[in-house]
Amino acid sequence: MDYQDHIKCTVSDCHYNVEKKYCKAPAIEVNVDNGQMTAGRAQATMCKTYKSS
Repeated sequence: MDYQDHIKCTVSDCHYNVEKKYCKAPAIEVNVDNGQMTAGRAQATMCKTYKSS
């Protein structure tokens, strides 16, 4: 297994997605949508590691 199965991801069209369940990216970057340092809620965050498959 060449990915960390504890990093869950359901974005099926991402290059780093494995079995529509896991992220195989060597590192991940997650930011807040509005560029702030606090999100306040999960929906305000986004993964910047996404790469189209």
